[in-house]
Amino acid sequence: MIQDLRYGLRVLRRSPGFSLLAILCLTLGIGTNAAVFSWIEGILLRPFPLVADQGRLLAVAGTNRGAADTTFPAAMALVGYWLLALPTGWWLAFRAGLGARGLWWGFTVGLAAVALLLLLRIAVRFRRPLARVGAGAEA
Repeated sequence: MIQDLRYGLRVLRRSPGFSLLAILCLTLGIGTNAAVFSWIEGILLRPFPLVADQGRLLAVAGTNRGAADTTFPAAMALVGYWLLALPTGWWLAFRAGLGARGLWWGFTVGLAAVALLLLLRIAVRFRRPLARVGAGAEA
């Protein structure tokens, strides 16, 4: 492991431009990730401090609340990524010779397929009335 670390440092010393670009990309990626997570945590995950009836606000904001359906979207995302996006992207990138564009098109195909399946699931799911949330919920 120490030998690999030394080799990595030697390679980084040989090409300082590449090293600077790699460090800059990592810094921007980690910083952007932290900023987006902070924004999502502050807006979506923490309770709103000045809202009187937060339960009603969350019931309005949660479009899938009461449908009791969380495993299907997660399964579709996994299937769309592993069974559709990656193989399609790999084939377009390496077999069809499109390179990075093929990889992105493969991910686009997978994402579009998952979006269509989830929209179909929502259309089917909301044809019947939703179940009430909570034990003693009254209209």
